[in-house]
Amino acid sequence: MYEDEVKSFPYTTLRLGSCKDPRKYSMAIIDDEVRSYSLLQLTKINDQSMIKRLNNLVLSSNVLKEMVHRAQDAIDGDYGVAIQQPPKVYKYPIVNVNAYVVEYGFSGNNPRIIVLKDKVYPFTGWCSYDYMRTFTLDGRYYIQSGSSCCSCGGTYEELYEVTASSVKLVHEESSLSD
Repeated sequence: MYEDEVKSFPYTTLRLGSCKDPRKYSMAIIDDEVRSYSLLQLTKINDQSMIKRLNNLVLSSNVLKEMVHRAQDAIDGDYGVAIQQPPKVYKYPIVNVNAYVVEYGFSGNNPRIIVLKDKVYPFTGWCSYDYMRTFTLDGRYYIQSGSSCCSCGGTYEELYEVTASSVKLVHEESSLSD
């Protein structure tokens, strides 16, 4: 209980878990029921044939065009510029499942797509945060990142659960201020 001469209110004290730099985390788990938590590492894919195959899969899905207006002001020509270079591809470490994050990049903007068993899911918008956080929580797999409006001041945090058969948005938070 916080008390001073003017007011009194209850508050919660948080204990910082193990992480290298807590300032880079924008999410906390507050639950007595959490039994296991571990960070996972994405693995960069350098196999050009795999990158080309996943790029073709994403481009044929139309997801990038759908994301042009997501979390940003639409910028004419961005879609075409983004796909002129091969994307970066990362293996998502879910056990016994082919899951990848495909990241397009140009001028600091980098829309991201998740490909799970050759099905394409939108992930973060065209001005994505520079980090992606992958972790397990009580045996379930998650990936967290976000994006900002490229010129309007909005910010969007997104948390997805990744299973063997789907990618599902489980939490999002938005603000109209960078």
